[in-house]
Amino acid sequence: MKLYEIPRNTRIKILDENSFIPPGALLIEKGDILAFSHIDGMYSVCYKNNILCHLMASTNVELLPMHKFNNGIGATLCNKCHAIISTGFTNSLFCSKCFNELLLINENKKKSKL
Repeated sequence: MKLYEIPRNTRIKILDENSFIPPGALLIEKGDILAFSHIDGMYSVCYKNNILCHLMASTNVELLPMHKFNNGIGATLCNKCHAIISTGFTNSLFCSKCFNELLLINENKKKSKL
């Protein structure tokens, strides 16, 4: 999945061997986990260990589940609307409402290509 397809304010894992970054920016390697904030033109605004870094918007990434700690119990949040999906940690990425919306969007894209 390309970085420009990822919802804002999510966690990502870098899949590209050579990530394109602006000159003088923090070095990003394959397998690094970042907090993706948003796309800003050709590059993105991300954070690696709370340090600002930039990736090219076309970088291949993997979307990771969002886990929050609630007094030791923990919860998994939807990557799009940030609603609680379940208590405890799961590998779910989206709540059922957002997942159905994404399926509908993908179906409409396929129909428009025909």
